[in-house]
Amino acid sequence: MLYAIALALAPLTVLIWNQLFLTIKWSDAAFRRLSAYVHKRRYTQDIFILIFSKRMLKFEDSVIK
Repeated sequence: MLYAIALALAPLTVLIWNQLFLTIKWSDAAFRRLSAYVHKRRYTQDIFILIFSKRMLKFEDSVIK
């Protein structure tokens, strides 16, 4: 019985891991882009962290739903 459940959930598990990998890859790229932008501008690090955190939370909410 557990084996059948594991087989049924295997594609879902792969999908979740792929999405997690893409999220990490996207967030790393976004962090690098935003970091480069911040260094060119005169924003403080605190504002940068708030902007990045807000965008990541919105993205994570859309991925979870």
